[in-house]
Amino acid sequence: MSFFAVGDDGLILSLVGATLRHARVGSYDSQGSYHFYNLNAVARTHVAGEDFEHVVCVSDTDGLYWFRSQQGWHRGTTGVRVNAIAFARGTLTGFAAGDDRFVLMTTNAKDWTTRFGGTGLRNLRAVCAADEHQVWVAGDEGEIHKSSDGGSCWSQVDTRVSKHLRGICCGSGLVIAVGDDGIVVFHKNGTWRHTQITGKHLRAVAMSPNGRVIAVGDDGWIGIRQPAASGSEADHWADHPHVTSKHLRGVTALDDYRWAIVGDSTFLTSDDGGIHWHQHATSSTLNAVC
Repeated sequence: MSFFAVGDDGLILSLVGATLRHARVGSYDSQGSYHFYNLNAVARTHVAGEDFEHVVCVSDTDGLYWFRSQQGWHRGTTGVRVNAIAFARGTLTGFAAGDDRFVLMTTNAKDWTTRFGGTGLRNLRAVCAADEHQVWVAGDEGEIHKSSDGGSCWSQVDTRVSKHLRGICCGSGLVIAVGDDGIVVFHKNGTWRHTQITGKHLRAVAMSPNGRVIAVGDDGWIGIRQPAASGSEADHWADHPHVTSKHLRGVTALDDYRWAIVGDSTFLTSDDGGIHWHQHATSSTLNAVC
């Protein structure tokens, strides 16, 4: 299995088989000084983060070589950081979400254009693309927005929650967002609802192609959603303790069985759907994984 993870100080880790490789990317500021900025997002071979120029890098397939791509990104004008990137499965269409409700889009995995946002608006922290047209973003104070036309027009969802939402996933007729104090906001059968599944802050959630969902958060909290469970939404979730006590910040699925989780000094992988986890040694703060 192969995964990319990104973290603080421009760190990029690539896990190919059992080999963990390290790289770092940075950029020059307006004074000509070179900095390694924190990276918050990764999708395929694109990474982005806190650099005011919006660091975007594309690598070879094994993660050894990265170069800077600036097409369509706002250079030194807004200071907006990018918090999440997602591509529609099997396409070159991708979306990036960031501070001040900014959403950017690419249709060729290269050139990016602004589709949403403005100064002084709430920050967006997560994005999910069900396909090239159906896109969901989530962020501060319970905000969720949906686009059905690839990001040209957006409608806000009334979630009736005020907690910050930090992760979102979609597929199999379901949309799930997670956030502070264990909040889960979900859309199923045409209705939006919310529940609490833990007292921990939840920082990421991912869905496999066949609808398996794993959420992660503070103090090593890992929860797996059982689609076949009956009862309330909270009854669908089972936590998996004693894997780690570190704060977890990112999760991704290659399929129903192969998963990866990252966080503070943590890089976990599973090849059995999250029943057992293998720790890959790292001392770095990792923020996202794909």
